Amino acid sequence: MASEPSGRDQVREVSPATLTVPAIRLGLMVLPMLLGITGAIIQALAVRMVVDPLSLVALGILGTFGVHTWLRTGSATWVLRVAWTWAVVTIGWVLANRIASVPTGAFRPGELVVSADLIVGGALAWIRWGDAVRTAWRRYHEEVGNPDKLGNAWGDRVNQRVLITVASALRLMFLFRVPVFVIGDSGVYIKTAMTFTSWGSFAPLDGFYPPAYPVFVAVIQMVLGPDFLGVAAVQHALGIVTVLATYGMARMALPPPWAMVPALAMAVNGYILILEHGIYTEALFIPLVTVGAWLTLRLVRGGGLGTSIATGVVIAVASLTRLVLQPFLGAVMLLAIASGGWPVRRVAVFRAIAVGASFVVVVTPWAIHNQVVHGYLGLSNGIGVSALLPRLWEEEATYTWENQSHPDPDVRAVLRGMQEQRDRGASYWQAWMRARRDFPDRNTSTLVAAAATDVIWRHAGLFTERTWFRMQRMWRGGFGAEQVNDLFGEQVKLGIRSPIFLVRDDGDSAEAIEQAGAEATGLSRIFRPDDVPPGLTLVLTIVATVASLAVRRLRPALVPIGLGLGLLFLAVLLNSDRARYRHPAEPFLMVTYTVGAYALWQAARWIMSRRAPPASGGSHSVRPG
Repeated sequence: MASEPSGRDQVREVSPATLTVPAIRLGLMVLPMLLGITGAIIQALAVRMVVDPLSLVALGILGTFGVHTWLRTGSATWVLRVAWTWAVVTIGWVLANRIASVPTGAFRPGELVVSADLIVGGALAWIRWGDAVRTAWRRYHEEVGNPDKLGNAWGDRVNQRVLITVASALRLMFLFRVPVFVIGDSGVYIKTAMTFTSWGSFAPLDGFYPPAYPVFVAVIQMVLGPDFLGVAAVQHALGIVTVLATYGMARMALPPPWAMVPALAMAVNGYILILEHGIYTEALFIPLVTVGAWLTLRLVRGGGLGTSIATGVVIAVASLTRLVLQPFLGAVMLLAIASGGWPVRRVAVFRAIAVGASFVVVVTPWAIHNQVVHGYLGLSNGIGVSALLPRLWEEEATYTWENQSHPDPDVRAVLRGMQEQRDRGASYWQAWMRARRDFPDRNTSTLVAAAATDVIWRHAGLFTERTWFRMQRMWRGGFGAEQVNDLFGEQVKLGIRSPIFLVRDDGDSAEAIEQAGAEATGLSRIFRPDDVPPGLTLVLTIVATVASLAVRRLRPALVPIGLGLGLLFLAVLLNSDRARYRHPAEPFLMVTYTVGAYALWQAARWIMSRRAPPASGGSHSVRPG
């Protein structure tokens, strides 16, 4: 006799009607929320015409669903009461504005309606899905967010997909709204890319600038065509690499939820978005240096020969993009040796040698090129003209250049010429060109570097004071931060037009271009690292440094901490505190701030656990009779 299937084995048939009602309710919940969010985005992008009707439709659907929910439950939570109170006040305010011209202050009526949409929709969503979300978050925290489970592959895959989605969506929204930003500094790289493509020459670099970025631009234009939009598209793709490398760096010390914080910050960093959309060396340098830091951490954790070679190659290409990274090669080699412990292990020494050898192999052709063409052996001869001279010349303080007691007569002559140029108000470039004319047979950059070094030694106190001032300003964000509108104006001065815009000069075209610029500005202002108060970032940096030194699990964070602070200091010391020179350090600074916040959070948890009363063991105290 066949046994009846147990209740667990029985399959319940689900009718279409059973699925239809929840689907309709779900649609009624999701649709107004999507409309409200769409209205908020449109409002932020300054498209005024469709905001009000779209918001009113969304609020109407929300109202219908809210009344339906109230009739079914017979009661409303305090969250829903607060939300509906705000909605009623908002709608009354808007009606009073429309009927009696009651002012709405700094808010537009559409903005008030959008706020009602989002608040009521959020309240209903919290009531409908709040318990499920809290349960899912607890499970996620137990499985992924546990600090003791740093190697969670499932959590990493989920987080990486989220990061790729967010970073890709933002960059696609930005890519076709404004022309590629070409500034004055871009000229030498564009010209070099053209000469390299035509006859393999690096002549426009003049021995001062490194070659990697012009070659990068030239290769993209050979494959995708001459329009700068192809370069911007590839650079935006590299921006996604930066985001993933930032996550990888943070994961070496933090659990997945915390590692998402700096990675998401980089995914929506408005400054990085602007740099990726322009002819800037930073657009290539930032992903290279971030990947290099991630490879360094993998190397320190016991990477093999392949990791060592990849680390050296990436550092070399980054150094051929911006020369500031060269000093970090020695630090990486020392870390590779120290990672083997004490006494020094032979395999750790071999890893360090592999890093250095791969670096040398990559940079040697360019060093030989400079020796043959310009008469010096090295990656650049621009320390005088592109670093020290502009730093001293544009300083707020006044330095005395002339020094008749200098032992070298040529340097003495350069100092005298610089003083004359300074007295008559010439620019540093005019002073440089005079030195070049006066000494056609000498390495002018070396002479200018020697002169600048002499000025620094004679004004050591003043130079230190100004460096400290600039470092403080750089910590706050620097000066001359990139703005979409300013860069848009630069295109007009340079006569640059992009085929993605209409070529007519009528009013409709101008309005469309202005609208696109406003939308791009809104996208670039979602988050900027200098929005975080500098005092808070200083505290987080100090906490992160102390915690990384004290806690073994956080020790990998010392690499991004040192790299971020080092890039800031070298930029200020050798060049200036312009905001553009701060951006390469931002992936590492964001990791640093997050490590500091994580350390404070862990300390707070520890303090609370110490103060909590011990759990009862099941015994009952008996009052003496």
